[in-house]
Order: sequence, then C-alpha cells, then structure tokens
Amino acid sequence: MTTYARIQSGLVAELFTTTGDITTMFNPALVWVPIGTSGAQVGWTYNGTTFTAPAPLPAPTKAQLQAAAWAQSQALLMTSRLYAVAGVTGSISCDALSSSANLQGINIWGMSAPTATQAWTDNAYNVFTLTGAEAVAFADAVLAYGQSVYATLAAVVTSINSGSTTTLAQISSAAWPT
Repeated sequence: MTTYARIQSGLVAELFTTTGDITTMFNPALVWVPIGTSGAQVGWTYNGTTFTAPAPLPAPTKAQLQAAAWAQSQALLMTSRLYAVAGVTGSISCDALSSSANLQGINIWGMSAPTATQAWTDNAYNVFTLTGAEAVAFADAVLAYGQSVYATLAAVVTSINSGSTTTLAQISSAAWPT
C-alpha cells in the first residue's frame, strides 16, 4: 500500500492510501505525490521535492492565558448548577455581582426571619417555597461555590504569572470546581 498526498497550490490537500495505480483513479489534472516516510499530513507544504510541516503556532501570551482563565471562571459562574437543600433542589447560577448581591440579600432576610416563608423561582423556572433558614442554606451554598471558583482562578493566575502554566490545556485541566 502506498499513501499519496494530493497537492493543491503547494499544500497537501488530502491523503489517499491505495494498492492501485493512482494515475488511473482520479482526474489526471489532480496532482498526487507518494509521501514515502515523510509523515506528511494535510496542511503540510510541498515544494516539488520535500514535504514540510507547518510552523508551530506561537505559544499564548501571558495576557491571553489570563483572559482564558477569567473566561473559564465566568463560564462556570454563569452556568446554572443544581443545589439540594432541605429536600428542595434548585437550579441556580452565581453569575456576576447582581446575583451575588441578590444572594446576600436573601441571606440577610433568611437570618432575620428563619421561619418565614417566601416563594422562589430558580433559573429553570421552578417555583418553590423556602423558609428563611432554607434560603440562607441555598445562598451559602451558591456563594461557597462562587468563592471556590474565584479561589481556583487565583491559583491558576498565580501559576500563569509564575510561568508554570503556559498552555490553554493546562488552564482547562486545572482543578476547577464542578
């Protein structure tokens, strides 16, 4: 079996492996070149005699890594999560400061009136009634998750700033809370 590269404008456009005669399989206007042991892949260049791999992409800058870490943290905070408190499960996100302020307000109300009840609509439009004490438990759980996201962000940014984290894959594989 022989693997051929179809060359288009000096680039490997596709690879094809066959035991047959490549010249009889396709339109003769197509240029097919055996790759031999070059390891050529789609996207490599071909100058008429030699296959060359493309230059590697530049490593992301520190600012790009920091922005990616921030984006990861915000994506986690904006995604609704299920919290189960006192037999009630609610879908809640802790995105942006407005939600944190709302949660803190709920926490204050709940602490001042632990047996009072209030209807709550979660992010999935489920309506349920919570006591003040249950509202405090929900708010505390959501705020704790938000704090864990920001603690992970701080650790990742510290690692970026020290030069230990240099790739986007390292940011994605950090121990982000789930």
